[in-house]
Amino acid sequence: MQQLLQPIEAIENWALLVEQATQALAKGGQNGAIEEAYLCYLSGKGLFELKNWIQAEPLLQRSVQLHPDFAFSFHLLGLCKAEAEEWQAAYSAASRSTELAPDFAYGWHARGYAALELSNSKMAKTCFKRAIELNNTVCSFHYHLALAEVRSAFGEGDAAAAEAHLLTALMLNPSHAEYRQLLMQVLSAQVAVDDGGVQGTEIRERELRLEVHDRLLAHFEQRALQPYGHSF
Repeated sequence: MQQLLQPIEAIENWALLVEQATQALAKGGQNGAIEEAYLCYLSGKGLFELKNWIQAEPLLQRSVQLHPDFAFSFHLLGLCKAEAEEWQAAYSAASRSTELAPDFAYGWHARGYAALELSNSKMAKTCFKRAIELNNTVCSFHYHLALAEVRSAFGEGDAAAAEAHLLTALMLNPSHAEYRQLLMQVLSAQVAVDDGGVQGTEIRERELRLEVHDRLLAHFEQRALQPYGHSF
């Protein structure tokens, strides 16, 4: 069965993969536990790639029950939990995935992203850095590390460092929807506030800096629309 399904997985024909794996699962008792776990994984993977993570999740749960040492089932299960915004469950599944497959870069990235959502910036940075060590060509690894650095700098009260990391995040992902909101937090943290609010000269300084950042944002957005997009 693996010889039949692996080529389908390789060409990323997800609908056919789901169809064939589901038919194989229907044989029931003819499959051993390991084979059933593998078929559940393939069917779950196909469904996840087809954006149907709700149906994928129980198949992946079944896969890890039958084969608790299968790292990639844990990885996809964690991604399903992330889609559901069940971040603690996503982190647990991703952690198990990285324990079983410590050289799988995407597993470390998934673990880092869940840690970031759980406000554990320190762990998120560790995971993203490990993902980059394993594969430094994936833009999202660098981008999410930059965001983790931003949150870490905020937590340490270092607004200047947060701003620097925000600019890095902007270059990596010009369409970052939260950029301006985060930048406002940085600039607000950098200006003194008296009993009457922000002083007039400081208000103008902040406005000028926002104008500069707006121009940078426009520049990078325009570059992202060019035929070759990013250089990262």
